[in-house]
Amino acid sequence: KFWPLIISRRVDGDYVLDGQHRLHAVRDILNWRDENVPCEVYSGLTPEMEAKLYTTQAADGRKPITPLERLHADVVRGEQEAQGLMITVKRAGLAFDWTNGKGDGTLRAATQMRRLYKSIGPALLLETLSLLRDTWGLSSNVYQEGMVTGMAAFLVRYKDDPMYTRAEFVRKLEKFSFDEVL
Repeated sequence: KFWPLIISRRVDGDYVLDGQHRLHAVRDILNWRDENVPCEVYSGLTPEMEAKLYTTQAADGRKPITPLERLHADVVRGEQEAQGLMITVKRAGLAFDWTNGKGDGTLRAATQMRRLYKSIGPALLLETLSLLRDTWGLSSNVYQEGMVTGMAAFLVRYKDDPMYTRAEFVRKLEKFSFDEVL
């Protein structure tokens, strides 16, 4: 079944909320130029309304939304926990990779980041991300789910230990490559 494209008609032009891959397929693969494609067109939506429409489409069987897409929509909708997570990530000098480009300083593990934000809180998550950044830099590989979870577990256990000092820990970790530690 070919689900209709979902279009938001904005002042600055039309925006495809859902169906970018289908649009690409009919234009570039099927080479359609003048053929009609089914669309649902909405006008006057706010970004919050667009985000809600996007997240509810999974309920009607259109497509499952990835955890990263859900997080992005929740941020746009103003969901407090999602916005708090975004602030924490930004304070660490990082960002979520909304475009799947795997650029430096980007995170993709949305589900795990949300879980950690809830379980250890923003301060310890910020310390975890900052510790990884200060040790191995901004390569997106550093912020894999397993590494972030492991570093968070270490900090939960040892952050109050008198033998632990952040500077010494970073100095010791820097002796190893990221892959060796992983």
